[in-house]
Amino acid sequence: MFLSHQLPLAALIEFCHLLRINLSAGLRLHDVFRQLTARGSLKVRPVAGRILLRLEHGEHFHAALKPENAVFPPLFLSMANLGEQTGNLPEVLKELEHYYVQQQKYRRQLRSRSIGPAVQFFMAIGVVALLIFVLGAIAESRGARAPEVLGFRGALGAVQFLLFTAGLLLAIYLAYRIVTRGLG
Repeated sequence: MFLSHQLPLAALIEFCHLLRINLSAGLRLHDVFRQLTARGSLKVRPVAGRILLRLEHGEHFHAALKPENAVFPPLFLSMANLGEQTGNLPEVLKELEHYYVQQQKYRRQLRSRSIGPAVQFFMAIGVVALLIFVLGAIAESRGARAPEVLGFRGALGAVQFLLFTAGLLLAIYLAYRIVTRGLG
């Protein structure tokens, strides 16, 4: 359900770039897609092949792209259609390429800036689980009942806390994926 058939951002950037460069050089769409089918990246080749078949059957570029709505983002499909209608496809592809390069840059920045807080978060979970375990072990060695920490106690409580936290994080992740797919 969560496996996306959409081209990865790097492949989409490559697709826009090669299409733009070749169209700007005067090649026809058929020729460009023949090249992409033969020499494009492994992610681009099958898509280029399907589009090439439709182009060879006389379809316009936007019509050849339409069945690939699971592969290309809606923005790409709309802008490619606009570029074809106005005769400015290479210029539109240049702007799309720039947009996707910026998007890739921002995603990388977000990932790199998120690593520190993520490590701290998981270390905090580990510290709480260790606290639950240690307090339980100390109490057990004295023959007393272990104190509750966040509703958990002892070694079993530490494991339950870790499982509860993992389940909560998984639920948050799945909800995020559902929401972003619905908005995308």
